[in-house]
Amino acid sequence: MSTIFPILFNLSAFVALSIMHSFWFLGGKTGLKYAFPNNSKHKKKRHGPAKVVLLLYILLFITMSLFCIAQTDILSGIFNKETIIWGNRITGIIFMARALGSFKYVGFTKTFRGSEFAKLDTFMISPLCLAVAICSYFSTTNV
Repeated sequence: MSTIFPILFNLSAFVALSIMHSFWFLGGKTGLKYAFPNNSKHKKKRHGPAKVVLLLYILLFITMSLFCIAQTDILSGIFNKETIIWGNRITGIIFMARALGSFKYVGFTKTFRGSEFAKLDTFMISPLCLAVAICSYFSTTNV
């Protein structure tokens, strides 16, 4: 398998996630009701995430994007090969853990499946996280 597909897949995912979280950071509301797990039995109103949390996610996704770009030798001076390999391994572990879930509200192992978030998580977010984890593994095979 060529390593360019996993790199481009992950780069696309990280850029999209950065843009989405930046939109929320700047005050956008679209999609926020699907962004949090909740127990619909306890109709507790959820507010958006704290700005500092959104900023941390944005910085994390930008850093992961830079790891992808550094693998293509476009910006090869940013990170050395060991940093790229470990960055991708950590990225893969983070996204694999997210795909597997917390056994309650998120991931493939979630037990609560009654909310709109749970449906979106099952069919979109967890598979995306699994794909990013797999692509992180394959993108480091020829570094």
